Amino acid sequence: MNESTWLLTGATGFIGRWLLRELESKGYQLILLLRRPQAQAAELRSWLQAHGVHNPAFTVVAGDLAQPGWGLSEQDRRRLEQVTGIFHLATRFAWGMTAADARRANVTSLDTLLALVDANPHLQRLVWVGGYMAGSPKLQPVLQQLREGLWQPVYRRLGAYEASKLESYVKLQDALTQRAVAWTFVHPSTVIGASDSGEISQDIGLLKLLDALQKGRLSAVPGRARDWLPIVAVDYLARFIAGVIEQPAAADQQYWVLDDGTPRLTELVAWLAQGLDLPAPRSRIPVWLMKFMLNAGLGKRWDMSAESLNFIDAARYDTGPALALAQQMGLTMPHTRTTVARMVEYWRAQSA
Repeated sequence: MNESTWLLTGATGFIGRWLLRELESKGYQLILLLRRPQAQAAELRSWLQAHGVHNPAFTVVAGDLAQPGWGLSEQDRRRLEQVTGIFHLATRFAWGMTAADARRANVTSLDTLLALVDANPHLQRLVWVGGYMAGSPKLQPVLQQLREGLWQPVYRRLGAYEASKLESYVKLQDALTQRAVAWTFVHPSTVIGASDSGEISQDIGLLKLLDALQKGRLSAVPGRARDWLPIVAVDYLARFIAGVIEQPAAADQQYWVLDDGTPRLTELVAWLAQGLDLPAPRSRIPVWLMKFMLNAGLGKRWDMSAESLNFIDAARYDTGPALALAQQMGLTMPHTRTTVARMVEYWRAQSA
């Protein structure tokens, strides 16, 4: 039994619940920040029990990132100022948000996180889960704009969700360089189903492509021939995040966690189509044109957001440090095509 106590935010999310399972399995004492503590804790306990954790031991506090000070009571705030470490996953993930809503939930909320850090002289590690686009070469000028406070054009260009994630990355990175606490950033790519079961509980990312294929709405693959949408299995990612706190070398480091075995998007869509017993689209459509049509209301049949297309690109990422650390943890990246096939099978079963 591990007696250290960790705060976990975002436990009800897709990644969060799998991370919760890993941390519970390792014996960590956990405090979860939940907006609706009673109902959400009951749902999480039920899910954990169905996934092999028979006696979940976590406790909860009521809080909401969109509220000043996370809406914490004075008693709960004092509890969180004494934890051993923090896993901060909570984020508001939605397309079409206003800049004000996205910044309040994903950027301004970091003020409370940093206040908890500052009030805890014994804090051992802050682990933050960001997004892989922070490492995109073409977005480095954007990060500089955000550092200079020029956030408005970034939000107009990328949409509120991705812009707020990048702004939160800049804000947290700059803030932690001025503090003594050890930190680790984990930047995952598009997260897909569990490698053993295919289980997935979100309806975005690849599932939008699956749904469009199933309904006969995806007649062309967005992007160029060399473009891809890198993926990673949720259970592998959760094991990686849980493992970083046991690796001293991971302190003050960033890791881009994605499956280098992800094929180009045209082939990935073909895998999805095969899993649905459907023919794959043979043509492509430029991302800029698809965005234009969606923003103009001419592409409603695709049931996609123009913002989601930002993740389709040819950029590659430095996964070497993450793979080396995973090897030290005893982790092996799951077989890409098998994981995708299991996810499609799971989705079909749930949609039947």
